[in-house]
Amino acid sequence: MAATPGPYRPRMRPPRGVASPRSDEATVGPDGARVADEDIRRLYRRLTSAGFGAAGAGNLSGFVVGLKPVDAGWTIREIKGLLFLRELVRQERIIH
Repeated sequence: MAATPGPYRPRMRPPRGVASPRSDEATVGPDGARVADEDIRRLYRRLTSAGFGAAGAGNLSGFVVGLKPVDAGWTIREIKGLLFLRELVRQERIIH
């Protein structure tokens, strides 16, 4: 039995020279230090394996890159998306 396909989701590519939020390239944290996406994922995994819940691990991972804690906690996807936007603002590709 073949699986039914899900909804169509077009894949948007960033302009040439702009890092995508899925890349493992480093982005700039709030203090100007470079933070690799893989470091955020690794921290999240370590926190959850140490007993933190998803919300707590997400909030601590977000805090490392300068995000304030939220009730539901940050997801890795949300953190990476915000880091991507921060990088676009830093490169003056979008205006905040």
